Amino acid sequence: MLSNAVQKPNIDYQEASAERLPFADSRVDVITSGQAFHWFDHPKFFGEAKRILKPRGTLAIFGYSVSIIKDNKEATDIFYEYATGLIGNPVTRSLAISTGTSPSPSRKCTGTFRTRVMTRPT
Repeated sequence: MLSNAVQKPNIDYQEASAERLPFADSRVDVITSGQAFHWFDHPKFFGEAKRILKPRGTLAIFGYSVSIIKDNKEATDIFYEYATGLIGNPVTRSLAISTGTSPSPSRKCTGTFRTRVMTRPT
């Protein structure tokens, strides 16, 4: 997946566990998680996010379910304009919007779930 990312000199892509992010404290401007948050160990992830985000940094968590950005209709509209193109399969989109839910982790599921974070190289 990272090999498909647009390469730019001011962006560094890294793959890491959501619960053990390899960044110095207060180093990251934005963390995003798309359709993966339900797999994370939430207390550990939030601790890491708080640790690595710069003051006034942004944590954006989104998925296939209906999302509303609190007290900001304009931002919600922009999110939907962008996100509907990313969902892909129209059946998936319609299912997600109609149910307003995302799948929960299965007890039978094994594997490592990773998150990707973009940073500017120092």
